[in-house]
Amino acid sequence: MLTTKTKTAGPDVRPSRRSTLAAIGLLLLGSVLGTAGCSSRPPAVSLTDLTEITVDSLTNLVLGPPDMPTRTALTDPPLLKKGEKESVIIAADIAAFAAVSRGAIPEKALTSARKDVVRLLDRRLKDQGFSATESTVFPPAKPADNNTLVATLVPVLESAGSPEEKAAGRGRQLVLIRLSVTDPLTGEMLRQRDYYSGRDVKR
Repeated sequence: MLTTKTKTAGPDVRPSRRSTLAAIGLLLLGSVLGTAGCSSRPPAVSLTDLTEITVDSLTNLVLGPPDMPTRTALTDPPLLKKGEKESVIIAADIAAFAAVSRGAIPEKALTSARKDVVRLLDRRLKDQGFSATESTVFPPAKPADNNTLVATLVPVLESAGSPEEKAAGRGRQLVLIRLSVTDPLTGEMLRQRDYYSGRDVKR
């Protein structure tokens, strides 16, 4: 499934740790894709790591990636821009994560993680004059204004395991997180990224 996709810049005030965590997220996805047809397991991801990876992914999607020497003019522009889009609502399909993961991602833990994601992201965005808010319902209600984006987190399953494991009924399904940013005014999906949640379920 799942290639990291961005249809996705701005001055960067983020510490290098954030870039490192974003890179970890991409490496985790690469590991998932690289091991989907064999018996080795993808690396474990703690809920704390997952929260920080999600915050980094959201930051990079709405503000653009950090400034780097290799950055080119082809880099997608930031989604948040003063006078146009100045805030983002974060919503997660918590019930779906719990159901798809068969309880490996409990609703209570994910609700807490969502709050942490919004709090940390809002702190970063305020440095740039923007803001992030939390939606406690899914799907989120349409914003009352036209200057707010909507970011959603939903689960997606990816098959894993060798042909022998699958034939013996020992195959697994990796639970990936699909992060999408849309413009509720037009309904357009602006950016999307998939990454490993650190959880999987047996078939």
